[in-house]
Amino acid sequence: MTKKIHVLKDWIIPPKIWCLILDFYYDYKFRFSYENNRTLLLNANFKDKYKGKRCFILGNGPSINGVDLSKLENEITIVMNYFHHNPVLEKWQPTIYCAGDPVSSYNNRELELMREVPQKIFPKEAYFLPLSVKNLFEKNHIFPSEKTRYLDMHGHVLHWNLKNSDFNLTKKIPAVQNTIVMAIILAMYFGCEKIYLIGADHNWLAYPKISLTPHFYQNPEKTFEEDITSYWKYKHNIEAVLTMFKQYEKIHKYAQKRNIEIINLTEGSFLDEFPRAKYEDIILKKIIKNF
Repeated sequence: MTKKIHVLKDWIIPPKIWCLILDFYYDYKFRFSYENNRTLLLNANFKDKYKGKRCFILGNGPSINGVDLSKLENEITIVMNYFHHNPVLEKWQPTIYCAGDPVSSYNNRELELMREVPQKIFPKEAYFLPLSVKNLFEKNHIFPSEKTRYLDMHGHVLHWNLKNSDFNLTKKIPAVQNTIVMAIILAMYFGCEKIYLIGADHNWLAYPKISLTPHFYQNPEKTFEEDITSYWKYKHNIEAVLTMFKQYEKIHKYAQKRNIEIINLTEGSFLDEFPRAKYEDIILKKIIKNF
């Protein structure tokens, strides 16, 4: 059955028509789910909560080890995935934690790894996760329910029409291929007008397998990512990274039309979609201004 669906999706039904079918399916499913509706409405409390402020999004690339993150103690910060390995958490806690992987990403090993996150990360606002993982995570008691929020993420962001509409976290938003994109969407919804990226190395194509790409911490034992990429050819790596960079391009255009700046502070980053700046310069400007 799954094979037939992939044939329809990849060879018979045009991409935009496929998106309309998915939209209809999720709309139908959503309308008859009062619980999901109530869950998403909780996100309205975050709309423009930090309007006009700046935000730092922290990825997990190895370059972050060369950054003095202690200087972000009083900043709006968004961390993700396995950031709980970072020792800076002993000095400050982030504003938001997020993980964008869908429910299909979680085998038993991944669930055990995620169980470690709320033991060290205590966000000031909330944990944000895809709605698709809600039942699985609640069943396994992964995150505290009172501080966990969900996003209805589906449909490829490249197929979304973002010209005349804003992201609304109380409704559907695009699914993402990288959690940094999810974090950018969150920052924009929170009203942040300057968004800085740290630890966004994005150097996957420098390695024969995406799963071999290092993080600021020692990579955990075999994970789901390794399972699904073990049979990939290098061509698949190229295609995946190209799609990801196209997502950044579309998000960047969306931000520019709303006078939102996204700036990459990652030293040596391969991500060239956004203008660059030096972390030390941005932090120093804040210190001088306050002085």
